[in-house]
Amino acid sequence: MTAGPAKDRRSERIPVALEVEYRSAGAFLIAYSTNLSKGGLFLETEALQAVGTRMAIRLRAPDTSAIELEGVVAWVRGPEAARGGRVSGHGEVQPVGMGIELTTPEARYGTVVDQIVMRFSGIKILVGAGEPAPRAILHRYLRSILACEIIEADGAHQASPAAWQADLAVVDLDSLGPRADDLVRRVRTDPRSADIPVIALATQPRDRQRGADLGADELIPNPPVFADLQAAVIRTLARPSAVR
Repeated sequence: MTAGPAKDRRSERIPVALEVEYRSAGAFLIAYSTNLSKGGLFLETEALQAVGTRMAIRLRAPDTSAIELEGVVAWVRGPEAARGGRVSGHGEVQPVGMGIELTTPEARYGTVVDQIVMRFSGIKILVGAGEPAPRAILHRYLRSILACEIIEADGAHQASPAAWQADLAVVDLDSLGPRADDLVRRVRTDPRSADIPVIALATQPRDRQRGADLGADELIPNPPVFADLQAAVIRTLARPSAVR
């Protein structure tokens, strides 16, 4: 949300109030472990505020209680600093947004996080790969990165209904060929999955650009280096699905 109603005391004290949504409880927990527990939060948004602006932030994930935080804009990455926009030459995403230094003590929201952990049923990852070898590599790497349930698909029409409820999609553009394009388009256009982050893998730069044109959030070379895939998974899952 933007500024809250006049009766909202937080909005009276702090002029900028944002509502931040995560696609799933699992995505929120990854954001917590990589950012919030260290006292900071990156918000990918074009509604940039000046450094030093005090903010009220409400974090929300499905089936969880909202967490209300306060913080200060510590740094800003505008369009001119995003290194070419969506994806850099090596596939590293440099999104426009703000770094928020939290001023709310972690103890204030630790109980809610504990409740989410107790109910958490695991991350679901849709893996699109057309050949056994790249599929096996992706399975091994992803399960080493985090506890997850893998849902396989070798094309949009072969995917099970559960695929559209995944937390993340990882698609091998090389081994799937044209079916990869169909799969990514389906993820991006199906109302059930339109906000699922997509990591696309491809050997050739032109094919990685194809992935960007299809709407992939992260592009990494194929075969993937474990550290690159790990960083891409953490970045995409820790990113909010909406900031208002």
